[in-house]
Amino acid sequence: MITSRKNLLRVFVISVLIICVILLIPIRFNSINRLILSPLEKKFSKKLDFKASKIWIPGNIFLGGVSISDGSGMMGTAEDLNINYNLSALLLQSGEVSFKVRNVVVRQDIGLLTSVSSMLTIPKMPDARFECIEGILNFQKNVVYMKNIAAATDDMKIRGEGWVSKEGDLNCKLHFSFSSSVTSNVPDIVKTTLLTEEANGWMGITLKARGNYARPFLSIDSETFKLNIRKGILKLR
Repeated sequence: MITSRKNLLRVFVISVLIICVILLIPIRFNSINRLILSPLEKKFSKKLDFKASKIWIPGNIFLGGVSISDGSGMMGTAEDLNINYNLSALLLQSGEVSFKVRNVVVRQDIGLLTSVSSMLTIPKMPDARFECIEGILNFQKNVVYMKNIAAATDDMKIRGEGWVSKEGDLNCKLHFSFSSSVTSNVPDIVKTTLLTEEANGWMGITLKARGNYARPFLSIDSETFKLNIRKGILKLR
């Protein structure tokens, strides 16, 4: 009887140690990590490729040398991507994850940035380069809700919240801030009419984006008038 109890205790201790090892030591096998990431790829209809990966089962994913593509080709690259997740949310594609991605280069045309650039009469960026993009995503059926989204380049900052569907439809509220090196090229009438002064010589604009992410419909509300912009064309209403 004593021997049996010792064996049970030994099995229990070994089991606890195995569980601790699984929880504390990251998975480094790319084939296993790709299987774990497949729900995210399916949710966004995007393909993730990476040169290095570490996944902790309790809720953290690290990817290095990341590239993102869809059916039309390469969308962008990033130095690394960190995702904090709930395992059940990841597997069931319902729940909340937070993310942070560094040194991002977006290689496809971004309709939103193109429209904003046209509106402010500044050159659009062929490749948008962001030092950091981070935020929180909440998966709900075919819609992803976004909050505390923040993106930054040397001369532009974006904050926002809203939702985007699997088909690419969106409804978001966004705030853009531009440094003086950008706004110095903006006509005075545009700065006076659309932009507000911020700290350290920066200027900003708040807008809503609706429709498809490739060519969204933008609207600006102010105290004196409402403005609609589609593909960079201003229309008073």
